[in-house]
Amino acid sequence: MARLAEDPVVNKQVKYSHNSFRLPAPDAVYWEYQLQEFANNIAERVECDVNYIQFGKQDSRGALSITIFDHRHCVPMQRHFISKDALLGYVEGFNRGVSDVKTL
Repeated sequence: MARLAEDPVVNKQVKYSHNSFRLPAPDAVYWEYQLQEFANNIAERVECDVNYIQFGKQDSRGALSITIFDHRHCVPMQRHFISKDALLGYVEGFNRGVSDVKTL
C-alpha cells in the first residue's frame, strides 16, 4: 500500500545528530541537508518506528556508523563504516538512489 502525502510518517522530520566528526567545511550546509534527507528517507522505508538517527563514532573502538534508534531507545539497525568519507558517500548514494526511483 502506498503512503499518502497526508501520512504523518512521510512528512515527519526525523531528528538526527552527528558525533565526533566534522562535516567538510566548504560543503557543511550541503552535508547537513544530505543527513536530514537520509534520516527522512530511512524513516519512510524501515519497518520500525524511527525516533532518531546518529551518525558518527558510537563506541570506544572509534568505528563510524549510522545508528537508528526506535521509540524505546533500542537499536534495531546499525551500519558500520571504515571512514567518514565512506559514511558520507553511503548517505549521498542512498539519497540519490531514492530520488532516482521517485522520478521514474
